[in-house]
Amino acid sequence: MLSRETTYPQEFIDKCKKVYPDWTDLHTKLTEGWTFVGRYLDDARCGSISTKKILAATSLEELKEEARHCLESEHLYAEWCDIYEAQHGKRNS
Repeated sequence: MLSRETTYPQEFIDKCKKVYPDWTDLHTKLTEGWTFVGRYLDDARCGSISTKKILAATSLEELKEEARHCLESEHLYAEWCDIYEAQHGKRNS
């Protein structure tokens, strides 16, 4: 159970807000130090671009932007893992 509080560096909070500007619940949980933020970020990872999004894209730049968002979401979750492990030790997977 991830019930412990976690102290998030302001730089990490700012990155999360940049990648997810409209996700106000995430912003609040980060500020309050909720460890469950990791679950939010894990669920939000895209990993790849769906065929539907590829076919709907109207430009290569649009696809590149989607790919950048996917990479940023992966990096944020990896950074959350590092923050968690530094403060609480290894997670049980």
